[in-house]
Amino acid sequence: MAPKGEWRVWAKQNRTTLLTPHRSQALIAQCLSWEGFLKADELLITWPTGDELDVRPLIQAFQGLVYLPRITGPRQMAFHQFESEAPLVEGSYGILEPEKIAPLWQPNPRLHTLLMAPALCVDAARYRLGYGGGYFDAWLHAHRPLLQESLTVASLIPLALVVKHLPHDDWDQRLDTVLTEDGGVGNA
Repeated sequence: MAPKGEWRVWAKQNRTTLLTPHRSQALIAQCLSWEGFLKADELLITWPTGDELDVRPLIQAFQGLVYLPRITGPRQMAFHQFESEAPLVEGSYGILEPEKIAPLWQPNPRLHTLLMAPALCVDAARYRLGYGGGYFDAWLHAHRPLLQESLTVASLIPLALVVKHLPHDDWDQRLDTVLTEDGGVGNA
């Protein structure tokens, strides 16, 4: 099996041609009609950059509070509230994020939290391949036990980037749901 680095190169090369306007609209439409999105009280999501799927329609349509991540240290991030009128600043890796003074997300098991985790590709067992920094896996390792059933972790990705098996390490966290343009793969 190819190492993670080779999978990242493959996924980035293919994503460029796969995220056509039609496919991107289909992915966003799947998420907007998905029960997990509709019933969530708060949305934790990364602002899109480069050739990633433009998730801003999800941010605009969401009815609850939206939080974006800020890198706070090696393999550490915190989510801060996104407010459409507040400026975003360029953070680590060129990703836009709220200013440090924006309200900090606090875990609340009484609220249904939806985390849309970025992924270059995923496999049939719902392991995602991220960009290699380990931020989301470390965050999930710390917060999943606190939130238990009130947290849903999903990725939105073209079906062509769902593969049979990816290499994963003991610390890699599985997704609860993978949403594709034709519905989903391996929903929990």
